[in-house]
Amino acid sequence: MLTGRTLSARAASLLLTLWLVSALVFLAGQVLPGDVARVMLGPFADAQAVAALNRQLGADQPVLVQYWRWFCAALGGDFGTSLSMRAPVAPFVLASLGRSASLAGIILLFLVPLGVGAGIVAGLNQGRLADRLIVLAGVSFGIVPDFVSGLLLLLVFGLWLNWLPITGAAADGAGFWTSGYYLI
Repeated sequence: MLTGRTLSARAASLLLTLWLVSALVFLAGQVLPGDVARVMLGPFADAQAVAALNRQLGADQPVLVQYWRWFCAALGGDFGTSLSMRAPVAPFVLASLGRSASLAGIILLFLVPLGVGAGIVAGLNQGRLADRLIVLAGVSFGIVPDFVSGLLLLLVFGLWLNWLPITGAAADGAGFWTSGYYLI
């Protein structure tokens, strides 16, 4: 049963996880080789121009100061500027949220009835072969990381059977079936 205490603990766990992920993403950008100013200005930029851009970007500040500024900006919806697109990142993230929510909804439409049905069958056949197979399948699918199962599904249904596309998305305003075809 979910109590206020349980919900508070889960919310705190979620916030801690989000903070840890943000810190790891930021630190990954710090430890990877390369200089953002050098990438933006090109390999032939002089040292003064690179240093000036580093000051402008705040890259000459201590790492904790840089992280705090980045974290506060991200909380405010400013995820920075894409180096490859030379445009703010936030619109790209927001554009993907609709498709991500649609994908989550489709997954729930398939998996909830499948899980409830399998649970009913397993419960009605407790200790029998059907129960054991359902439990084995559930445990087997549960221990495989999502990205591995996703790649395997792409391999089987996209490459081997050629039933579904392996890349791309339907254009905005495409019909229900076309969107569903690309979403799956």
